[in-house]
Order: sequence, then C-alpha cells, then structure tokens
Amino acid sequence: MPDLDQIGRRFRERLTTLTGEHVYGQLMPMPENAGRGATTYFTPRRLLLCHPDSGVQVGQVLTNSAGRKMLTAWGGADSNPGGEFQNVFKLFDLDIQLSWSRTTTVIDPVTNLNRSSQLVQLGTIWSTLELVSQDLNSLTALSRYRVLTGQQLLLNDRVTLMDGSGRHYTVRRSETALGIFISEVA
Repeated sequence: MPDLDQIGRRFRERLTTLTGEHVYGQLMPMPENAGRGATTYFTPRRLLLCHPDSGVQVGQVLTNSAGRKMLTAWGGADSNPGGEFQNVFKLFDLDIQLSWSRTTTVIDPVTNLNRSSQLVQLGTIWSTLELVSQDLNSLTALSRYRVLTGQQLLLNDRVTLMDGSGRHYTVRRSETALGIFISEVA
C-alpha cells in the first residue's frame, strides 16, 4: 500500500523561475471561503503547496507548463496529513510586462546643486494592472491603476506598457502586502 507522501508527489508540478531554475509544488484552487485578506485589491487564483526546502520565495515569478506567469505571495505554513510542514503561497496571475525606469539626479560636487537628471532603465517586470478610477470630466482624461509586482517600485518611478501602445505611468503610491508590492500609478 502506497503511503501518502508518495501519492502527493504524483501531483507535484514543475514550475520554472525567470532565471530558469525549476521548483516543484502542488497547485491547488483557492478555497471558496477565502476572502481577499491583506491584499484587499487583487484576488489570488490558486495556492502553491511546497516543501520548505523547495527554493520557492515570496515575490518570485513562476511559469507553469502552459506558460502562465504567476507571482508568489506568502500564504503561511501548514502541515500535510503525514505531519510534515509545508509552505503555502498565494499565486496571482501576471498578464502584462512593463518597462521600469527611475529618474536619477547628478549633484554638482562644488555647488551641491542638481546638475542634471536622467531616466535610467531598470529592466522589465511582470505585473498585473487593475483600474482604480477614471476621471473623464477633466480636460485630460486621468486613469489610475494598481500594479501588483514582485519588484519594489518607488515614488516617481516610471513604468511603460510593453504592449506596443507606449503608454507610461508614474508611481504615486506604493505599499507591501504578503511580501509583494502594490503600487498606484497614474
């Protein structure tokens, strides 16, 4: 008769990090009674159960065999029926890639004044966007979005959609929940 640990291994799925490393865990649907909790904005779609030594970390972007990108957020620790502890991660679907940049200022060493500023590219990040509000009454239509990502966006950072539209937004507010970053952009 097979033991529960062997049966559980059959349901593990191989996931790949953005750096190409492979991690293993069991994907589960999010329980019906689970509310939004600490994130209050985005609803996680599934849970990842994995061994504490699996290498999965909060804020990682994982890709499953179907190519779906998911962001890991802390969901707690639990024990399986065999009594072993396992980490639980909430997974948020990521559907858009953003180009991320930050303005840096060069200070003149003699006068201590700002000499110049330039926009420095920090790379690309996977994210999801959620519309917060849209003001169509003003002369320039202003839309505010929430951005969920594993990278910490700072105030006044700039993100540009990589969908061909070239739309860019500036970070107005940023906070942390469950070890991941939620920023408001306009």
